[in-house]
Amino acid sequence: MKLFADDTNLFVQGPDICHVSDHANLLLSKLHNCFVASKLTLSWPKTCYTVFGKNRNDTCVLKLTDYKLQQVDHCKYLELYLDKNLDWTVHIDYVYKKILKYVGIFLQTAEQNSTCMSA
Repeated sequence: MKLFADDTNLFVQGPDICHVSDHANLLLSKLHNCFVASKLTLSWPKTCYTVFGKNRNDTCVLKLTDYKLQQVDHCKYLELYLDKNLDWTVHIDYVYKKILKYVGIFLQTAEQNSTCMSA
């Protein structure tokens, strides 16, 4: 388990998806009990999971109490987007789009500075 500010991440590994699923559900139950005891709330819409590895196609159902967690293709972990293929495609796209927002501002500023210097 990794805690950072208001983010809680649980990483589970094992020899096969059944083992991982069972162990993850057990840990989620314990985590829920800790949250309740500490009077913390969990944001259900933000709670999800991603399966990394060779056997991703096997069914894996994770539950927190009676709530079935949503399986997603990628997740955000400390400003990094990790995708199920671990090929960085989602993170590269995220950074690219973020940079594109600022390129126009940089070009506009450079043009303004160029105009001011030539005057």
